[in-house]
Amino acid sequence: MNRFLLGGLAALGAIGSVCAVLLRSTHQNLKTLDSLRREADAAAEKLRRELRDHDETIFELQAMCADYRFAIAKLEQDNQLLRSALMGSSSPQIQPSGESNPKRNCPQDPEDVL
Repeated sequence: MNRFLLGGLAALGAIGSVCAVLLRSTHQNLKTLDSLRREADAAAEKLRRELRDHDETIFELQAMCADYRFAIAKLEQDNQLLRSALMGSSSPQIQPSGESNPKRNCPQDPEDVL
């Protein structure tokens, strides 16, 4: 009977050793996963910041484009008024090459462009 008791204790010792190795391995895996989770959180936050920066840049560019469209429409309106004034004061018509219709379907009010 003593032999069976020693065999059982040896088996329990082996199982305990295996469990200790598995526990240590599981603990290391959990630490690694936690480290990877923190890295992923940091990368996601960095991407969120970059997206916000890009969104702000896009909004600034859209505002600049709107300002340029407004300025161009204003210049076209001023050009049209000057052409009308010139046509009314003199008989020759001034038309740049490539422009067949002086009104060119330009908006009458530059704010209509926006």
